[in-house]
Amino acid sequence: MAKAKNIVKVLSIRAPDFCDEVPRYARVEITPDQIRRIETLAQVVKDEKAYKIEIFDYTADYFKDEECKEPWTDDDHHVDCCTLNVSSDNFWWEANIKHTDVEIQTDSIYIKEVVHG
Repeated sequence: MAKAKNIVKVLSIRAPDFCDEVPRYARVEITPDQIRRIETLAQVVKDEKAYKIEIFDYTADYFKDEECKEPWTDDDHHVDCCTLNVSSDNFWWEANIKHTDVEIQTDSIYIKEVVHG
């Protein structure tokens, strides 16, 4: 049996319009164990009729460019309170720009997309 592979995604970032100093893309590498956890959390959301479950997760790396060659995080730029958000159908990451009240959010990924390829 072939070993399950990690899935790499580059996701666009949504941020308030007034913010110029935010990353534009996030790169995430999703492991088979994370996919199983996301599926479990999505089932809890369904069972409990919740909107989402939000857990601390620092999987995402943030970049200025879509090719992920120019890191956004450096001595002057940091994210904090990074979370993975799981709803019944999809998941995404959120973070705060450190020392500000600015929250950023990645595009969401449909769970079916990573479970069934």
